[in-house]
Amino acid sequence: MITYSVVPTSQVEHLFAEGKAEGLSFVPDTIYIAAIDEHVIGYAGIKVRGKQATLRNLFVVPERRGEGIAKAMTARCLELARVSGATTAVAFSNWNSKPMYLSMGATEINSDRYYGKIMFRIGGAR
Repeated sequence: MITYSVVPTSQVEHLFAEGKAEGLSFVPDTIYIAAIDEHVIGYAGIKVRGKQATLRNLFVVPERRGEGIAKAMTARCLELARVSGATTAVAFSNWNSKPMYLSMGATEINSDRYYGKIMFRIGGAR
């Protein structure tokens, strides 16, 4: 059974090299949700600044992709942002995560600056 928990960065940093190879960048003051089976199999970060949250560093080990782990971690990050008072959350998606975010109700924001800028409205925002 997979559990999802807020963890200190030290519990997921052993996977950072793999994530970095896939284009992830790590930002201080990010809260991490880890997917834990027998060991950590994925992580997702959320950074909340007032009413705005940023989803960061969504990663699942390749052999466990396609099991809904990324979606479950994203949902937990959004809930954490909501209870922290955020009304929107943005993510800068890649080809892998964009369809999942859209399936969760996010909308794509057209931008010349970023590929796949995605926004979730959370906390009752309209």
